[in-house]
Amino acid sequence: MLDLGSGDVGVGTASPGLRLEVENAATAGAVMRLQGSDATCDLDPQTGDLVWSCSSDLRLKDDVSPADTAALLNELVGLDLYDYRVISTDERRVGFIAQRVQENHPERVTADENGTLMVQQPATTELLGAIQELHKLVAELQGRVSELETELRQERSH
Repeated sequence: MLDLGSGDVGVGTASPGLRLEVENAATAGAVMRLQGSDATCDLDPQTGDLVWSCSSDLRLKDDVSPADTAALLNELVGLDLYDYRVISTDERRVGFIAQRVQENHPERVTADENGTLMVQQPATTELLGAIQELHKLVAELQGRVSELETELRQERSH
């Protein structure tokens, strides 16, 4: 449904209240599917969150090996965040500056048809890999702290 007065577009609703409103009130589950050349992803809004499910079947992949989570962590740490004001809305935001990302990670920056630079945001799987690496580092440090505490206690008892 297109509301000619406002320009709002609705799918599954006769009276859209937003620029694009998609409703799936009839059944539970995904309300949107995005399909690219190498994957399909479904979006399922749930109370308090958005749940993405993307094709990940082994039959779609080859040359599979464990991810280098240390490299993922190092790359993500190198993506500096900035606090800024959006000129068109005067809103304060936190995010990336494409020109700065381009200096060290040019593969994450593309330009649209007007030449405006766009940054490929870190994927959930990249963030998860970095968290896994941090978890390993914290566990190693906890082990080392325990060893040092044991050594200290032993020294004090002598």
